[in-house]
Amino acid sequence: MMFSLIRRCGARRASATSLFVAALCGAGVAAQDDESEPAETVTGTVISGPVEASWVTSHGAMPVARGEFTLHAAGDLARLSIDLEATGKFAVGRDAESAWLLDPVAGPALLIDEDFAGWETVIGLVAGLRVAPEQRRDDVEEVQSEDREALRFETDSPHGGTDAWTVARDSGALLNAEIRVADGLGGFRAVSLRVAAATRIKNAEIPSVWALHLADFEYRLTPKSIRRDHEFAVAKLRLDPTIRTVARAAAEESGGDPAVTTLEVAEVHTATIRQKVPMADLSRALATMLPEVHAAVQAQGIRMLTAPFARYHSFGAEVDLEAGIVVATPIEEKGRVKARRLPGCTVATTWHVGPYHEMRSTHERIMGWLGEHGLRATGMPWEIYWTDPGLVTDPAQWRTQIFYPLGGDR
Repeated sequence: MMFSLIRRCGARRASATSLFVAALCGAGVAAQDDESEPAETVTGTVISGPVEASWVTSHGAMPVARGEFTLHAAGDLARLSIDLEATGKFAVGRDAESAWLLDPVAGPALLIDEDFAGWETVIGLVAGLRVAPEQRRDDVEEVQSEDREALRFETDSPHGGTDAWTVARDSGALLNAEIRVADGLGGFRAVSLRVAAATRIKNAEIPSVWALHLADFEYRLTPKSIRRDHEFAVAKLRLDPTIRTVARAAAEESGGDPAVTTLEVAEVHTATIRQKVPMADLSRALATMLPEVHAAVQAQGIRMLTAPFARYHSFGAEVDLEAGIVVATPIEEKGRVKARRLPGCTVATTWHVGPYHEMRSTHERIMGWLGEHGLRATGMPWEIYWTDPGLVTDPAQWRTQIFYPLGGDR
């Protein structure tokens, strides 16, 4: 999730994407409740507190943002929202109409109830409304979880495959769960929900910090307010109707592939290396350039705002390649690593899920979408590589976000 790059303000076209951006800005959204009528309420659980987000790599976790999370649960209805500073909101839930997943970059996606099952388990565990299931398989494994003796076992996942559970051997308290959930991009992936810290009350262990490892990020949720049997407005559970309309339109238009959308991106600082390399040496060059930039950023203690990216200034026998990282503050230039910027502009963007060598088809899909919508790229593309192959060895799970500038200062 390219948190700090998204400027949540009006897009240029009255398309599904621009409606989504407008909805995030609070523009053009119809009121959900008639002010003359009393708000509909339900009774359930409400949990809130601070959250810290880190990008997870084979080099360790890199902090990127802080914010607040809220969780509402009442019967079969639930919503988990993670609102990060100046970045947008990640949310997943089920209201009376449907289940859904909302990502500030990938956009909204509607889920069928069966696809919400994994997320329902995650929310139930954080809410304290669910516990680890009984051990239903014979292959229970004795393991060491940090400094505790533990048992690890698997259960069948509603989405195929298995979910994995680790519990304390002495108390049976949940230590970690690996659960398959819908990813909003048409597939499923495992998320890890770990008890990062716990408080003992009488004979029970109560989680005081949850670590939710989702895709390439870890969110550390610290519940500070826990209210049971609390009355709250049903609107707290609902997906905004404008965003729901956008999600339906995007699904119909994309034909099952991750949707192409338009966004306004803000100007940001970058630390990069730029050089010309033969086309055949592109992968080898990136494998050298990106670690060099990463080391320089780490050495200066500068906060990263995205995963590594590559920007292609020209293609030919040689590629004019710029590779680096978006950073919170300018880097002090050293050697090949220079302080640069990505200016703000309108972009067309989508996700490629799969091996890098298959990205050409996704680029072609973007260009086809631009033609269908009367748009034209005004510059060369860039790509953000959200998955670290050092951690995720299956190329089918690699996630890359592709951007084409459509106007502005590029």
